[in-house]
Amino acid sequence: MKILIKKSNSGPVPNALAKVHQSHLKDLEPALRIEYWVQKDRSFIRIKEMETGHLYNSIRLVWNHSVPKEMRLGRRTSRTLGGLKYRQKQLPYLIEELESRKDKLRHHIAMMDKIKAFNLIFPVFEPRN
Repeated sequence: MKILIKKSNSGPVPNALAKVHQSHLKDLEPALRIEYWVQKDRSFIRIKEMETGHLYNSIRLVWNHSVPKEMRLGRRTSRTLGGLKYRQKQLPYLIEELESRKDKLRHHIAMMDKIKAFNLIFPVFEPRN
């Protein structure tokens, strides 16, 4: 399977990461794999370089695949989501990055507040301190 590489402002994704299929991310250094998001076309993007809307949609996607139907936010896509446990570990990083954005919208903030509240009842991820 061919893996597409997305060039970023800080240069191309490291070669070690570029050669790895999404299902083999567990073999990479935790610090390296946690800072990159695997997109649906299997290309990698640094979380800090994702657009604000992309962060929002990614957070919602992982959350909706992780919780019972009653706790889903917005529409759930029918798209399958590989590496769910890995992606759940990324949620606090995605949320932290979205919270740091100056261009986030009210509905982004509302979604993050709901996820944090639901996570207390139905833990999906460990919050970062």
